[in-house]
Amino acid sequence: MHEAKIASLILQKAAVQASSCQNILNVQKIELAVGKFRNVDVESLQFAFNALKEDFPLLIEAVLEVHEIEATALCKANGHDYVVDLQKNFACPKCGSGVGSLQSGKELEIRKILLETQECSYA
Repeated sequence: MHEAKIASLILQKAAVQASSCQNILNVQKIELAVGKFRNVDVESLQFAFNALKEDFPLLIEAVLEVHEIEATALCKANGHDYVVDLQKNFACPKCGSGVGSLQSGKELEIRKILLETQECSYA
């Protein structure tokens, strides 16, 4: 279950980022982009994230928001841009050729970490 390892790495990175900020109360949300070709089960990732976040005091209230990215490619024969479909054997719907280059769908990156900070007032 590599989702638990991914969740652990996300939490570790967010904890490091949060601890480097002044006046941090907690991490509210982490936005993650996951490409369809990453073979990540989002439900398992969410479960692992929620189970593991208890070990990170600044992340106990954090929500993981996952944005799945469609796999798009340029076909090998003509450079047509298309959404890759496993049901069609990854073939270009316009000409039937295979994937020349994958344009999106391999992402696995933290896009945003939303922090709650304590407001400081100076007299």
